[in-house]
Amino acid sequence: MLPPDLKHAEAEALEAMRAAIAPAAPGARWTVELRFEGLRLLPVALRLSAALVESGVPLKLLCADMGATALARRDAPDLAERIASIGDQIRLQAEGPSEGVLLLLGASQAEYDQVEQLC
Repeated sequence: MLPPDLKHAEAEALEAMRAAIAPAAPGARWTVELRFEGLRLLPVALRLSAALVESGVPLKLLCADMGATALARRDAPDLAERIASIGDQIRLQAEGPSEGVLLLLGASQAEYDQVEQLC
């Protein structure tokens, strides 16, 4: 059954993400798609990220580029140290393996090669 509104959809997505992360095997990948006309993803991703961090999940929110990263940091200063671009994360992983959950925000086909490199 479809959720009646965005608030319920976010709650269901959060519950599903927590369930998927709990028994997580290294390298596991999941996708959450929300299909609402005119939906701005950043506020939703920031609310989901804050809820996951609050429940103790070691999380990093990755944006496609530096502009989106700057907007996310501006809109969520309490999560700023957990927000980076995909390119930043690739550079960090080149220095050594990282642990935790990577939440990619709105990665498009243009970022496919970088996302594949991350995975």
